[in-house]
Amino acid sequence: MILLSNTGREAAAMVGERLRHAAQAQDYRADGQPIELTVSLGCSTLLPGESAESLLRRADSALYVAKREGRNRLAMAG
Repeated sequence: MILLSNTGREAAAMVGERLRHAAQAQDYRADGQPIELTVSLGCSTLLPGESAESLLRRADSALYVAKREGRNRLAMAG
């Protein structure tokens, strides 16, 4: 989990995509063999009056959307 203060929807998505691309740019190996890494992210921004539990639940749901839509992507909570 990564928390960003004072960050809107578009900026949060941009940070998530940068993290995803940075993780993929690394060279990962196991026993000398290359490993292809994919990163799926679920992102949510705090709604007025929303509880922390609700925020995390929506981010988790967005993560499952990213996985269901083919993985290796960022999905924003609605």
